[in-house]
Amino acid sequence: MAAKEPIETQAEAFRDSVATITKEGKRNFIHPKKPKGKLYNLRTWFSIFYLLVFFTLPFIKVQGEPLLMFNIMERKFIIFGLIFWPQDFFIFGIGMLAFMV
Repeated sequence: MAAKEPIETQAEAFRDSVATITKEGKRNFIHPKKPKGKLYNLRTWFSIFYLLVFFTLPFIKVQGEPLLMFNIMERKFIIFGLIFWPQDFFIFGIGMLAFMV
């Protein structure tokens, strides 16, 4: 009966060789597979939708203000036509927490 290798040496056998070099010493190229499937397609469609939404919302006006705009340089944030300045984010954060609960 042949003796089995200890589990410790089997678990670390991958360290004996480099994965990108063949036994002949040539380069073994690794190419990733293209993702596919229902969830990947759904994620792709959602990302396209979100890009369209976030690029078009600043051009839609509500009461003369954009629907959504984050002007970081002037520290002016417009969300659904309401202007929020940096000192308003404490109130805005409490409102968001109350809305989620």
